[in-house]
Amino acid sequence: MPYCWSSYSLAVAEELKARDDTLAQLFEQREEMLTRVVEIARAQYLQGTGSLESLQAAEEALLEAKLDSATDREERLTILKAQLRLARAREERVAQNVDVAAASPKDLIQATIARLNVQIALERERHRE
Repeated sequence: MPYCWSSYSLAVAEELKARDDTLAQLFEQREEMLTRVVEIARAQYLQGTGSLESLQAAEEALLEAKLDSATDREERLTILKAQLRLARAREERVAQNVDVAAASPKDLIQATIARLNVQIALERERHRE
């Protein structure tokens, strides 16, 4: 029986599409769950029962998930810029806490490293072809 490349190619293409569809569904489910976490953390923060750190951590997790599922360069750039805004805000808050002895210098170094990591990722994406 002769081997038919077109049938094989079609089967491979269908399998790849099924994997892509499954992955897209998983990305969507994860983003929906993380969006709910952000909404809860925001409500708790506004009610005074949750911390700013908890809210920012939830927002960072959501942005990381969105970056993981981004399919084009412009979308990745937009997400990385949002991540950078959050990282800068966190770094500033930690610096203020260090000033009043509510955080250690190590905490500030870690916040600065996190911000630098995001800036590096943003610059890499900007220069990607």
